Amino acid sequence: MTDHIDEDLEQYDLCQTVNLTIEIDEPTIVIEESFEQITVSGSLPRVGPSKNLEEALALARIGEDVLVRDLPDDMRKELCTHLNINPFGTSMRNWETVAAKMGASSDEILGLKSSTNPTGELLSQKKSEKVNVLLEAIAKSGRVDTLVSMRKFAMRRIQKQAKVAPIIGNNFSTASTVPCTSKYDDYTTVALLIHYETSKDERKAFKKFKLNFNLQLPPEIFVEDLLEIDASENFYAQLLEAFQKASHVIVCLTHSYCQLISSIDSPKDDSQKAVKNVHNLMDTEFGNNNCKNKRFRPLIMEESISRNLPLGWASSTTLYRWPNDFHKLIDRVKFNPMISQTM
Repeated sequence: MTDHIDEDLEQYDLCQTVNLTIEIDEPTIVIEESFEQITVSGSLPRVGPSKNLEEALALARIGEDVLVRDLPDDMRKELCTHLNINPFGTSMRNWETVAAKMGASSDEILGLKSSTNPTGELLSQKKSEKVNVLLEAIAKSGRVDTLVSMRKFAMRRIQKQAKVAPIIGNNFSTASTVPCTSKYDDYTTVALLIHYETSKDERKAFKKFKLNFNLQLPPEIFVEDLLEIDASENFYAQLLEAFQKASHVIVCLTHSYCQLISSIDSPKDDSQKAVKNVHNLMDTEFGNNNCKNKRFRPLIMEESISRNLPLGWASSTTLYRWPNDFHKLIDRVKFNPMISQTM
C-alpha cells in the first residue's frame, strides 16, 4: 500500500465516474501520484458468483408493480457504484449501455455525460419505468454482478410482504405477524461512520477516506454514514437502529469532532445532535462493558489529535491513523466481525 493519498482524489464521489483498471492478482488499491486515475485491484465493482444472465435476472426480478422510483437509497447507491465506471471491454459495460437498452436517445445519453452522477440522473429520468425493465437492460448489458447485487432488493421485498401474512400455529390462539425487517438485515456486516468536519482540509481528508473505504469493502458489508441518515422522520429511532446494528463504529477524529464532543454548548443543528448523541451512546456502552471496547474503531485524521483525544473510550483503545493504518482498519472490518474481545 502506498501511504500517499493523491490530492486529485478529492474530486471523486462514490457515485461519480472514475477511471478504473481492474487487475485480478493483487488485492490492493494504488493511487498514482502523477495521474488523475485510480488503479483498483480486487475492489468494487466486482464480478459476482458465476451465474448465467438468465438465472441472475430471474433471481433479481420483483413484482411488476414496482417502479424505479421505489428503489431504496442503499440500492440506488449500489447501482451507482456498479455503473458509474468507464466501460472495460465487453464484460464491464456501464450506465451508457443500460441507458441505451432502456430506450434513451443519443442526445439524452450525451446530456447525462456531463453529470457527476449519470446513473443517479438516469434513475431519476426513468423513475416511472418498472424496475424489471431496468433489470432487463442491465442483463442485456451483460452485468451479471449488478443483477446478483440487485437480488437483495427482491429478497427484502419478499420479506416485507411476508411480515403482513398471518402465521397460525398450535400455540397461537390468534394470528401473528413476522417482525418488521431492517435495511441492514441483508448484510453480514455493518460499518457505521461517525464524523464531523468544519474546515476544507477536514472535509477533503474525510472524502478521500470514505471513497477508499467503500472501494475496498465487499458488497456484503454495508457502510452507513451517520450524517446521511434521513432526519425527516423518526430521526433518533434511526440513529439508535444504526448504532445498534453496527458491527464496527468507525469514528473519524478531527479537531472539529473533538471540539464538538468536548463542548458544553447545546447542538446547533441535526449533524451536531447526531454526533453528540451517538458519542454519548458509545461512552455508555463502554462503561457498561467494564471499560472494554468491542466495536469502536477511532481513526486519527490529523496527527495532532492524538495529543488531545476526547475523554473516555477513545483514549483507552487501539488507534488507527489515516492514511498509514488504512489497510489495518480495512482488514479489521473485512475479516473480523464484532467479537467479544477487547480491541
